[in-house]
Amino acid sequence: MRKIFIIEDNIAHRAFIKNEILVFTQEFRLSVDIICIESFSFFIQNLYHKNLTDTDVFIIDIDLQTKFSGIDIAEKIRQYNLHCKIIFITSHTEKSFEIITKNIAPFDCIKKVPNDIPQTKTQLKKTLKKCIHNEQLDNQKFLCLKRNNEKLIFSFSDVVYIETIKTSRYKIHLQTMTNEYILNNSFSKVKQIDFPEYYITSLRSYIINLLQIDFLNQNLGTISFKNKSELYVSFRLMKKIENALSKIIK
Repeated sequence: MRKIFIIEDNIAHRAFIKNEILVFTQEFRLSVDIICIESFSFFIQNLYHKNLTDTDVFIIDIDLQTKFSGIDIAEKIRQYNLHCKIIFITSHTEKSFEIITKNIAPFDCIKKVPNDIPQTKTQLKKTLKKCIHNEQLDNQKFLCLKRNNEKLIFSFSDVVYIETIKTSRYKIHLQTMTNEYILNNSFSKVKQIDFPEYYITSLRSYIINLLQIDFLNQNLGTISFKNKSELYVSFRLMKKIENALSKIIK
């Protein structure tokens, strides 16, 4: 599931941003996890590659009145993920040169207008809409699926595997690095999606991200993944997966 992080030290501003995101997600029926960061030091200390995905969005106030500036935090995020979206909010647009020299590559920069709340709302909604729209168009990076009336967007690199649900032909089970989902999608239609070359999509009941495989155990018939999840498959399927792995692993 997409995560949207709010990094803002002003409590009122943080609540305002969170509320606007909730309004936006309800309007477009998007499922997101909104995370408000309050301890910036703890957040930075616990950043690492595995807990950041390409679909993550960071809304960061440049002018944090703390030990770290918003630019410091954004620079740290970029060390671990080059593709997640960083959206700055600031009253000081003159800091754009510093952002460029730090190679942060923000998705957008929203100017705070203290005396014009409607304008700030409009800017935020426009940026969020552009963010979602770009991901829906970028089929090489993102997988767009449905859960009931919600739209969920997953990074291809974050998906571990997708499998059929035997009791329902119109539902699938999707496992990511950190979560699992039951989605309202036909497995046969999902197989028609243009998956990256590091996936095996020729299996009858599974679509597997080969880069997420940790090891194969032929004796037990198990596929163990990097996130500690497992699949039990037949010897015939195991051979197909081994063959697919041999083509992408040098």
